[in-house]
This record gives sequence, structure tokens and C-alpha cells, in this order.
Amino acid sequence: MTTNPARLGQTNEPRNSPSSVVAASPFALASGIVVLVALVSYVTLYATMWSPVVLWNNEGWLFLYPIFLAAWVPVGMISATSLGLAIASWVRHEGRRSLAAVSLAVAALLLTASLPALWFGPGPL
Repeated sequence: MTTNPARLGQTNEPRNSPSSVVAASPFALASGIVVLVALVSYVTLYATMWSPVVLWNNEGWLFLYPIFLAAWVPVGMISATSLGLAIASWVRHEGRRSLAAVSLAVAALLLTASLPALWFGPGPL
């Protein structure tokens, strides 16, 4: 006698049981991807702006300072989007997953600390 594997909804177990829940929720996965894009964008922006100052101890591209600060706006918008997705994931009770928690923390850190860090630079070395 052969048995067919049970499909979701055909068994008596609830839909949100551990056997039927996927490893990463759509909101957590989207938030993780968006926060990764924001983080890479910010690190590139920060390195482009401040690496000449640190490496060659000169002014570098600081005459383009207003352009760099304006270039932060998309990074802030991406971080806010990721924060919203992470909060939506948390509200849908997917927040216990490590991806949702990490993306929430990184998005909040990027949104609150990235502009002051870009403004003040590497500090006294």
C-alpha cells in the first residue's frame, strides 16, 4: 500500500506548525535583502568619502561634501524601507527568526547612526 504525502491543509495539524512553516518569511527575507543593499551602499559611500582623508592625510574629496550628504538620502530611504519590512515581519509574528531580528537591528542602526557617522567621519586617529 502506497501513501501520498499530505499537502498543506489536508492534515489535521494547524497551518502554522513548525513542519509547514518555511525557514524565512517573505517579509523577513525582503527586509534582509533591502538592509544588505543599504549597508553595502553606505559602506561604499563612507569609504569613498573618508578613505583619502585617512590614507593620505589630506582633504581628499571633501570639497564634494554636500554631494556625499545628498547621496545619503537614498541610503536613509532604503534603511527606512527595511525597518518597515522588519516591523511588518515582527507584527506577523515572524520576528523570532534571526533574519528578522538582525535586519531590524541593522536597519535601525543605519537609520539612526549613519548620517552622524558620515558627517563626523572617522574621528581623531
